[in-house]
Amino acid sequence: MNLEKLSHFAFVAACLFLMAVVIVRHTDRSQAPRAREVSSRGRILDHVREVPFDRHDVTVYIVVSPGCPYCTDSLAFYDRVVTAAAGSTRSVQVIFASPAPTEVTAAYLTGNGVRLRSAVVGPVLIPVDGAPTVLVIKRSGEVLAGWYGRMDRSQERALVKLVS
Repeated sequence: MNLEKLSHFAFVAACLFLMAVVIVRHTDRSQAPRAREVSSRGRILDHVREVPFDRHDVTVYIVVSPGCPYCTDSLAFYDRVVTAAAGSTRSVQVIFASPAPTEVTAAYLTGNGVRLRSAVVGPVLIPVDGAPTVLVIKRSGEVLAGWYGRMDRSQERALVKLVS
């Protein structure tokens, strides 16, 4: 009888192990598709009066959603964007926007290592396709560049270059 229980236990353990392997392989985000450029590039956002583009040379508008795996994977890079903006010779503002309450978003960002410094956290005021989305906006309200999805290294370098 003990041998029968032991073989049943081994079978269940093997099944659980295989299920865990399948889940881990399907949640591996290192192979995430490359972020695509947003279609609003070149568009003027002068209808969005709540975002003070005219007070800064460049605004980096980052839409995140707590619980979004690609957002979480991108937070270390977003911290570097905030640092680059703080050290820029130009006036650069960083705005984190989220559909979640502002307090929840701020806790999500800081709890995952984003040092907000002078970055602002608020609600989504510019319609986007989803999260994560990054828009780089000139003082005039013109969208210089934008990406939807997890950015690869070359896209990250392009963003830092626009901010620096």
